[in-house]
Amino acid sequence: MVHGDLEGVMDTHHQLVELGIFLQRLHLAQFPLDGAALAGGSKCKVLIRTHGITLSREQAVRQLSDRYPGQLEIIDCTCPYVKKIHNIADRESGDSTLFLLLGAADHPEVEGIASHVKGKVLIFDSADEAERQIEALGEGKNFFDRVVLAAQTTQKLSEWKKTQKNIKKVYTNALIFDTICSV
Repeated sequence: MVHGDLEGVMDTHHQLVELGIFLQRLHLAQFPLDGAALAGGSKCKVLIRTHGITLSREQAVRQLSDRYPGQLEIIDCTCPYVKKIHNIADRESGDSTLFLLLGAADHPEVEGIASHVKGKVLIFDSADEAERQIEALGEGKNFFDRVVLAAQTTQKLSEWKKTQKNIKKVYTNALIFDTICSV
């Protein structure tokens, strides 16, 4: 990011942050989801990472914030592109929806997106895996009123295009949302 008079080439010679040590310290810090520290009068801050968090965790944090006003500050750093996919999942899914998501199933961003889906969600890391999972549904693949396709923001564009092409062969009326980050 270019900011003000910092334009041009910059060389720091070393890391700006000792990331390993910083991450280790963050890992050791635990958020009291049960609210014990807040009940004792402590003030806490919750930093939501750029990948976002699951819907249930977000609801739990917001409930604690409501229960202990002024004691819990939520700093939501969720990427706007990720929030956009959360909103798509909230708005475009339902009981008779098949939500197809290209991404790494164990990635925090994907876990967060999937938690917003109402209905069935299939998560796959390639176009070929998507085909296998849809085929495994058998005749059930035809019982959805709505099919939605989205991708984790960091997926490769080439795999995304291949996935779209394959999905269109099976679901000609699929709602396809281009959710790969262009930044």
